[in-house]
Amino acid sequence: MGDEILIKYVFFMLLVALSYLFSSESFSESIEIYDNFFKKIGQERVGIEETKIDSLKDPFILKQKKEIDTENNNTKSTTKEKVYNLKAIINKRVKINNNWLTVGDSLDDFKIIGVKSRSVIISNGYNKKEIFLREKDAKKIKFFTK
Repeated sequence: MGDEILIKYVFFMLLVALSYLFSSESFSESIEIYDNFFKKIGQERVGIEETKIDSLKDPFILKQKKEIDTENNNTKSTTKEKVYNLKAIINKRVKINNNWLTVGDSLDDFKIIGVKSRSVIISNGYNKKEIFLREKDAKKIKFFTK
């Protein structure tokens, strides 16, 4: 019988404390702060222009090759990025850098894994590249991971 009274007393005190907490001004201010925060999140934001995004270089391309000069014990880095020009696509055969290739053929460190109507997908196990047919001399190479 005494335990029931103690449980009722603790429950009543908890109820009083919670009602005081929810009725206080600080709680109302907290709710107002979060409401304003969510309103700001919900507003439409203006980002960077797509042309500026297209002009950025991909930070995930591995370009650095180190050459070791054995005479002077120096290491120097050279930047070499192979350019692939897709010239034509005919019956699942593609002409890249003046070489006719098909799915499964190797292209330097890459392997051709797919041919689409306007592009070719190549992969080297670490990353994939999609090479598009050139239009108006514009570079359109997209990078995506597995």
